[in-house]
Amino acid sequence: MAATATITHRLTMPKKTSALLTRRAKAEKTTLSKAFTKLVKEHEEMLEDIEDARFAQTCAERHAEWKADGGKFVSFEEAMKLAETIPYTPEK
Repeated sequence: MAATATITHRLTMPKKTSALLTRRAKAEKTTLSKAFTKLVKEHEEMLEDIEDARFAQTCAERHAEWKADGGKFVSFEEAMKLAETIPYTPEK
């Protein structure tokens, strides 16, 4: 297993937060540091999911606007088929 670069920090947190992390670490039979790191990663994944949902909602809203204005819509699948058949030659 490759070694992971780490850095040590001193954290000040509310007692309730500390108790939550301590309970979580004990339940998972791991260290406070690993429990905290896992919690941060879970939070990051949750934020990515929220961002993806917002992006999907924005796309749906724009699609509805374009459709209402009589605009054309090309699905992702159609765009990928076109990308395979139309050669890409970047300008120099």
